[in-house]
Amino acid sequence: MNILFSSYIYVYLNPLKNGCYKYGKHQFDHEPFYIGKGSDNRINVHIREAKRNAGTNRHKTNTISKIKKSGHEPIRFKLYENITELSANRLERFLIAR
Repeated sequence: MNILFSSYIYVYLNPLKNGCYKYGKHQFDHEPFYIGKGSDNRINVHIREAKRNAGTNRHKTNTISKIKKSGHEPIRFKLYENITELSANRLERFLIAR
């Protein structure tokens, strides 16, 4: 059985909302508004969805649009990389619950 370690967990932060946001061992200087899992270029797909006013998560899409209209970009980065899809699924659920 070949297990691929190509998934990752990422976060989107709102640069318009400064502060100290602690979630377990993670601490952010801006408010997190979305946690996702993916592979390849998934981390950037939400920017294109917001531009087209598409996607099913209206809160995420509206937040991205508001950030872009203010002349900023959402802060986005990978929290965990090179993990299996199964691990990514479990970790995503855990982080969202926090």
